[in-house]
Amino acid sequence: MSALEVLRNIFAALMIAALTYWIPIAGDMVFGTHFEVTFQRTSLGDKNGYLFVLDNFDSQKVDTISLAINGPLSIKSVLSDGIKPIEKTLSPGASILTIHDLLPHRRTNIIIETDDMIGQDQLRVYNDRGTFTVYSNNVIYKSLFERAVLINACLVFITYLGLSLWQSKQVAALHGRVDQAAKEYEQRRTEYDDKIQRIEQRMSKARAEQLKLKLYMYKRIADLISENEVWRTFFVVVYKTIFGNKADAERVMRALLERSGVRPAPKIGDFKEADLLEMLMSEKTVEKIEEAR
Repeated sequence: MSALEVLRNIFAALMIAALTYWIPIAGDMVFGTHFEVTFQRTSLGDKNGYLFVLDNFDSQKVDTISLAINGPLSIKSVLSDGIKPIEKTLSPGASILTIHDLLPHRRTNIIIETDDMIGQDQLRVYNDRGTFTVYSNNVIYKSLFERAVLINACLVFITYLGLSLWQSKQVAALHGRVDQAAKEYEQRRTEYDDKIQRIEQRMSKARAEQLKLKLYMYKRIADLISENEVWRTFFVVVYKTIFGNKADAERVMRALLERSGVRPAPKIGDFKEADLLEMLMSEKTVEKIEEAR
């Protein structure tokens, strides 16, 4: 695997991790309910209690929201700068404050006068749209660097990088096997091409030798026929000169040939193709050609 391939995988993993980290945050900022609740211990003169700050960053009014404080709590008074009074539901197990008509892009302050201590784990803020986080300080906006999201993005980065490097290694190995197979194929194809070429050369040489043999045999047959005609004519002339009868010379010569077991030589046009091929391919013909050389 090349260094460029490793760098490309690292860059892709960083991009995916960044998207994994920022998309949930951006989605929450764009589509989420922009409502924050913070609280802190406060004192007003000789009165002690808690200040709850409800920030509505939405462009729409929040009709109703409830603040539930679990556990026994002695509430002396509840003050608010909201436009409607706060409804209180008190019980030994929990105290619920219901706030109405939180205007858009406005902050609502609530002061609960109590001598008891309130912990963050006792608080729950909710309405029909969901449950909201309560911060124990005056931070209005969520931090962009949330630990859980960052850890998730790191895990995505490590997982993707490991899988991409493993896949790149597998792909590189597969390419190597394919290249090796292609090289072996080319080598075998070259060998087979060379063998086929040698076979074609041998076949071409054999066809040339066969053609030469045919031409030689045709010429040899023609020469033998001509020679036979010369001797036939000579015999007929000598016989006619001695005995004075040409017809008897033909019969005598035919009888002599038949007696010797020699059939009359046919003319070149009387030969059939199958007979010529059989004669040309016979061992005796090849031996005669070798003797003639």
